[in-house]
Amino acid sequence: MKDVTSVSKITQELLNAGYSFEDVTKIWGGNLMRVMREVEAFKETYRA
Repeated sequence: MKDVTSVSKITQELLNAGYSFEDVTKIWGGNLMRVMREVEAFKETYRA
């Protein structure tokens, strides 16, 4: 993604590809939570 404006385009393409709204919600929410967990783990590992 170039910037946040691409999010709606990705969402629309997922819907166009046949993903349900519920599936798209899970994809976005699941990815966000995964990234947040990874950031927290990184922070704990490299804490000064």
